[in-house]
Amino acid sequence: MLPRDSEESIRLDFQHEFTKALSDNHLIHRSIPIETIHEVADVGTGTGIWLRDVSSVLNKADIHGQGRFVGFDISSQQFPASGLPNASLVVRDARTQFPGEYCGSFVMVHVRLLSYAVQKDELQSVVENVVQLLSRYLQWQEFDAIDTWCHPETAMARALPTSFTRSSFDRHSMVTRLVTALHSLRAPPRKGSFDPLTWGDHAMRIAHLETVSTMGHTSPIVEQGKKKLIMGTSIQLLKSRLAYRSSLLEDPLWPDDEKEWLREDVDITRCLSTAIEKGEDPASSTWETPGLGW
Repeated sequence: MLPRDSEESIRLDFQHEFTKALSDNHLIHRSIPIETIHEVADVGTGTGIWLRDVSSVLNKADIHGQGRFVGFDISSQQFPASGLPNASLVVRDARTQFPGEYCGSFVMVHVRLLSYAVQKDELQSVVENVVQLLSRYLQWQEFDAIDTWCHPETAMARALPTSFTRSSFDRHSMVTRLVTALHSLRAPPRKGSFDPLTWGDHAMRIAHLETVSTMGHTSPIVEQGKKKLIMGTSIQLLKSRLAYRSSLLEDPLWPDDEKEWLREDVDITRCLSTAIEKGEDPASSTWETPGLGW
């Protein structure tokens, strides 16, 4: 789990700039006509920085006058203390159904990197709940861990996806799960929920699916982001795993015959975390590690 503190707020704000640079500075995908957007929800809003920028852009365009902008997050700890000038921030867990007052009331719903906050078996219900908010457009962005962690392809970079993607992290297949979950909404909804089938056959469909690679991207923000965000997040996750594994070693109830591989895993995790923190010369790296489990 990532922390909820001032450093995490800084990371989230830089993550926003990183993602925006990857999207050629488009906050809203170019396939979505902004003249139709006047009510926007941001699920997993964090510091609310995307919502702040979008509300500023749309209100300046003065297409519909002052729009309605609402950000949802499971915790208020990342919300700015002074709030947002053009938006409201609401504590809400996307794994549970949204109140009826929000259902079908947003022309556009924005979701970004939510896969890093939910388990893979929770994604289906999250998608169903998010779709309840929609009246028209859903913009969902995710990262592919293999792309961001393996370029430039150093020995340590190769070790990172080996460590993470064989675990419950397993994010490189999240897009497939997401698309499958969206298509599954053709099935009857849960009792008492807003029925997406009433939108008509043309409404609930994936209109655009786009992949953008960080490899070879010329933006300095993207290059900086790959190191600052990906490696920084890796350190946090590795330290979290290290603390958990170390606690198991101290557990007298943990079987002795399993402690040997657990101790080896702790040593490897500690070495990998230290190597990332110290930095690495891509030309001379000889880092090697076996596959690690969780």
